Amino acid sequence: MNRGVVAAVLFCFSGCAGGGGSEGEADDDTGLSAPEAPSNLVATAQDDDITLSWTDNSSDETGFRIYRRPAGEEDFSLAATVSANASGSWEVYTVDSGGRVGKYASIALDSDDNVHIGYYSSTETALKHASDSSGTRGAYVVDSSSMLGYYASIAVDSDDNIHISYYEYGGMVGDQRTKGDLKYATLDALK
Repeated sequence: MNRGVVAAVLFCFSGCAGGGGSEGEADDDTGLSAPEAPSNLVATAQDDDITLSWTDNSSDETGFRIYRRPAGEEDFSLAATVSANASGSWEVYTVDSGGRVGKYASIALDSDDNVHIGYYSSTETALKHASDSSGTRGAYVVDSSSMLGYYASIAVDSDDNIHISYYEYGGMVGDQRTKGDLKYATLDALK
């Protein structure tokens, strides 16, 4: 069971009837208020998966934002967005639960629709790659030579080779930041 999630919070966001604004605020240009918040949020956990359902109480929202907060974290992070009046259910998976992981995540699909995620692990101060290409989900360290993996961006080419660009943090010497490097890692197709 996914015990690392403290809360899954659902917010309605505005843009209602041509508005701008933000969650729970009136749009100054149109005078419209935010849509009515959803109710009856239910989170069902099974193994490492969490399914969310709720009652949509508004007809003028542009969508919903789903936030999550891992245990021990202070801030919520955006986990998904859902279009207005969307039906169906999201499947939420824990990809890596090895400490403080998932910062600067980037996602790409290969030609078989396998998911590939490049991201930074604060725990390992490393760039990591997670995939379900072998039929099971797995995550591994790509580069851990120093504090790197910041701002990961992943792509999969037409031959299903994986490409990740990322930043290596140079660190500090006294009160001066040392240079950082743009790095690139590639992996031949995982088949």
